[in-house]
Amino acid sequence: MRVGPGAVGLGAVACASLGALAALLAMPAPTPEPLRAGVAPSTVSAELVALDDARVVPWAATLVDGPQLPAPRGGMVTSTNCQPDKTIASGQVLATVDARPVATLHTSYPLWRDLARGAEGQDVEALRAELDRLGYDAGSGKGFDARLAEAIRAFWSDRGITDPGAALVLADLVQLPAPEVTLATCAAPGQQVSVGDSLAGGTPRLAKLRLASAPEGLVPGDREVRWESITAPVVDREVTDPVLLAALFDSEQFKQTVTATGHTVDLQYQLANPVDALAVPAAALWGVEASRACLSASGETFQVEIVSSALGNTFVTGFEGTAPSRVDLPASLEDAARQCA
Repeated sequence: MRVGPGAVGLGAVACASLGALAALLAMPAPTPEPLRAGVAPSTVSAELVALDDARVVPWAATLVDGPQLPAPRGGMVTSTNCQPDKTIASGQVLATVDARPVATLHTSYPLWRDLARGAEGQDVEALRAELDRLGYDAGSGKGFDARLAEAIRAFWSDRGITDPGAALVLADLVQLPAPEVTLATCAAPGQQVSVGDSLAGGTPRLAKLRLASAPEGLVPGDREVRWESITAPVVDREVTDPVLLAALFDSEQFKQTVTATGHTVDLQYQLANPVDALAVPAAALWGVEASRACLSASGETFQVEIVSSALGNTFVTGFEGTAPSRVDLPASLEDAARQCA
């Protein structure tokens, strides 16, 4: 088979091109200027941050039994409106004992005696205020007057008492410790109860959290605990804020955690008032002694206090005025080892 001169010429050109491409690929890539031997950055960026020194730490939870709602009189429970995990509110009928309703009330002052026309005192005014809140016009007078007597008569009648009187009789009443109580236990219909026996019991509640063990190296300052968007102060290593405790207790996270670990839950522990700190690489510090060190920026030296470190940054305080956005790096190991005057 013959090969013409044109084919030979094309083959030579192709071989020459492939050889040039191979030579080009074999050449080393140029090294960027900052990475060449002997060239190193002389400054690094620094960032001023609000440091909250947040740590996730374990808290010991103290649970207490829920309130007990005692029977105001003895007899047989003939019906009940009590259901576990449901609430009973002030003004509702909790149960019937010997077929007579037992109502609930929550007042700002304890109702410690039967009340009738002519009675005076804080308990009378607390009863008037609660009946007004429930929609009964108890008037604005002082003492147990005719208007209050009529409001009580209407209150009892609406709750199924067939012979409503114009007096408050404690034997027909269970006093609630709050406007609503979530129930956990209930006396069953047919059960005999004596005065003081439990007609219903409230759910346990979270009374406080106590710091199980304080982490080391905390930034000094008043602290708080955070759960989701709620914060509460920590005083003597304890949290007693009712808003946070109630929200935490009702959460699935708390129920699952406490079931799995006993009465311990992990929550964020942070500074109540974050401090301004400069985040710098540790390599920018020199003359380090304990928590003291020096830092240079544009040739000016600053004595700083190391307060924390995280994610490759060291956080320092001690700047007066505007904090630098870039800091100098020591040029050598000897510079890094020199003393901070």
